[in-house]
Amino acid sequence: MKELRKRGFETRVVLPELDHRYFVYILGRGVPPPSNTFRWCTPKLKVMSMERELEALRQERGEKFLMITGVRIGESAARDQRIAVSCTKDGGECGQGWFQHSSSGAVADTLAPIVHWRVCHVWDWLLHADLELGFPTFEIARVYGQDVSDGEEPLNARTGCIGCPLVQKDAALDRLIAQPEWAYLAPLHKLRPLYWEMKKPQYRHRKHGEVNKDGSLSAKQNRLGPLHMDARRWVLEQVLAIQIYGVKFWTISSGTKRWTNCPKFRSSHKQVKKDNNILKWS
Repeated sequence: MKELRKRGFETRVVLPELDHRYFVYILGRGVPPPSNTFRWCTPKLKVMSMERELEALRQERGEKFLMITGVRIGESAARDQRIAVSCTKDGGECGQGWFQHSSSGAVADTLAPIVHWRVCHVWDWLLHADLELGFPTFEIARVYGQDVSDGEEPLNARTGCIGCPLVQKDAALDRLIAQPEWAYLAPLHKLRPLYWEMKKPQYRHRKHGEVNKDGSLSAKQNRLGPLHMDARRWVLEQVLAIQIYGVKFWTISSGTKRWTNCPKFRSSHKQVKKDNNILKWS
C-alpha cells in the first residue's frame, strides 16, 4: 500500500464496525464461531463493511465507478457456477474479461479482467510486478508457499482467512509462520481447538418449548443458541492465556500491540459484562 501511495493511488483500509468484529461478536454478543451452516463471518467481517465503504465512495464521487476484482474461473466449483450465472444477466459479458454493467444509480460497474487466467499467468504477473514494476510481490509468493528462487512449478494455492475455524487444517497459517519474520504468530494455532470446544452444548443456551405461528410445537425443540455468560468469560480467559503464552514472540519479533490493547478487546470486556442474548433462551 505504501508503494501504491508513492505512485499516486489513494488507498483505504476497510474494517468492520467494532460491534461486528470477530471477538467482539463472539464474546460480546455470545454468537458461536462461524460454521458451514452458520457462516456469519463473511457478511459481518467482509461484505457489510466493504459495501458501506463503496457506498461512501459513491457519495463522495457523485457518480458510479468501475470496481475491478481478481475473480478467476477454476478457483472453485461454486465460484465457477456463480460466474456462469452472472454472465447471462445484468449485461454480463465474459469475453476478454467479465464485465457487469449496472444501472446509473448503482454504486459501481464490475470488471474481472483476469477471469480467464490460469494459475501460471497469476504467478508470472506477480514475479513480473516485483522484478520490473517494483512492487514487493515476492512476499506474497512466500506466504503462499511458492519458492521463487528455484524455478519450481507454480502452486495452485488459495488461502482464506488466517485462523479460519471452518477449515480442517489451517494451511494458510502454517505457511505464514514458516517464514521467520512471521513465526511469532505460532500461538494462534491454539485458537482453533478453542473454537471447536465452545460450540459444544455445555457452553450454549437452549430454547425450550418453542412454538410455531399456528401454536404447534416447533420441530427443532431445545435447539442450541448463543454462548452463556460463564462460557464467554471462560473463552475470554483462554484467549488471554494464549496471548500470555505468545507474548514473548510478539515482543521480541516486532513489538506488535498486545491484543488487550486493541479496541476490539476493550469492547469485548465491556459487552461480556451484560448478557444481551438470553431473552427466550434458558
